[in-house]
Amino acid sequence: MYARNLMSAVVFGLGASLVPASWAQTEQNGSLVTNDDKGISGDRLRELLDEYIPTDNAHSTLIVLTQCYGGNMVGALSDGRENTAVISATSEGERAKYGAYDDDAAAGLKPGAGRTSDDVHNDGSADSGVRETPSKAGDAVPLDPVDPDDGPIKSRHILVYAGSPDGGGGTSDEKQLETIENNFAGKANTTVTSVGGDGTGDWDYPATEEGLKDALEEISKMMNENEQFILFVTDHGDQDAADKECTEFSRGSYQWDPLFLWEPVYLHMALEPDNVPALTIFVPTDFQPRPCNVRVNDMMFQSVPFQFRVDLNDDGQHGPGDGWEAWIPLPEEMLLWDFQVIGGAEGLPSGLRGVEARLSSGGIAKSGRDSGGGCSANAQCSGGESLKATSTVRGCGCQVKAVLKGGVAGQIYAVEMPSGDCVRKAANNRGKVVVKECPSDSGTVRVSDCGLSRSVTCP
Repeated sequence: MYARNLMSAVVFGLGASLVPASWAQTEQNGSLVTNDDKGISGDRLRELLDEYIPTDNAHSTLIVLTQCYGGNMVGALSDGRENTAVISATSEGERAKYGAYDDDAAAGLKPGAGRTSDDVHNDGSADSGVRETPSKAGDAVPLDPVDPDDGPIKSRHILVYAGSPDGGGGTSDEKQLETIENNFAGKANTTVTSVGGDGTGDWDYPATEEGLKDALEEISKMMNENEQFILFVTDHGDQDAADKECTEFSRGSYQWDPLFLWEPVYLHMALEPDNVPALTIFVPTDFQPRPCNVRVNDMMFQSVPFQFRVDLNDDGQHGPGDGWEAWIPLPEEMLLWDFQVIGGAEGLPSGLRGVEARLSSGGIAKSGRDSGGGCSANAQCSGGESLKATSTVRGCGCQVKAVLKGGVAGQIYAVEMPSGDCVRKAANNRGKVVVKECPSDSGTVRVSDCGLSRSVTCP
């Protein structure tokens, strides 16, 4: 009952625009999901690329972002970086979709005379989902075949990244990796490196910052002004917001400005079963700080340790310019009720500049694939259930409404919407389940446990 009420509160709050309008103006960041849940922000990824794949040591760089909230990383990865094209399945704040831009961009990422990054983007955009608004930045870069002797591109090095990859099926992270490997198989002076999950199976390196750095370091040894680097990101994405200059209001006590995420992200969090929302506190000091007390809304976390050393200058040593991080997983229900995170940390060294607090959503999977292996709630259906699906034009676009009647009060039913999202919801005391999706698209609504499906067409 609590979970159902919580979901109702989230949906009501977003639909009624209870989130202050000013919040939408706050800068939101995209992050890579990592196997250790810490994440790699767009800004940090840019630092790693500038260090290991500097533009004066590469012919060109192509970055393909097919994960959720990739659109929030486009600016960080493209601004001021020469000979770099960034293409994304999404615009800012959008959740991506499996089997849409990602599959077609992976298939289109291949060498060919006269082909460019724009061809890859156009291939992906042709089948982008209703939830996806593809975006890009930077001038197109060529994908002509490698010519080791006379070509402007004498070698090409592709890195495929998936923080929490899934496998199997026609649409999956591992399938996209296989597609890209096949596209470049047997090509001269071409390598494909994979960073994903725990670094086992089909993946060469674990999806952690250290694993990514190790992969980039190996690739950097093969780079010079005639080589091309390509980064293809798939799988989950993470949305975060940060205060990069917390205020010291008393000796050793720092507070941050209210941190919050864009409105749709809260609904994505409520629907995602495996995300771990968290608060990260970064302290710019070369010595490990003592554990501190952290207040988050009405909760107090005592003696939080700084257990992660951050080697910002990547020299393999810890010293000036580096720092330490504390990572605090947060109860998701707190964020879904309060929407924002306010508070501070006490017991830190005094006089620091650059103390940072970052709120992250945790890894959000693309829509269109159910993590449970199918849209099912194992509902016990009597055969007396009925399903109706209708569409209406709303301010958000096409709204599809699914109504199941004749169910068992209190029983959970799984409703698959046209986007592929799987929504599990309990029937009310009249045996009725109502699920709405907006924006949606023409397609099919299914309650597979009961063998019910209905087609729906958007106006």
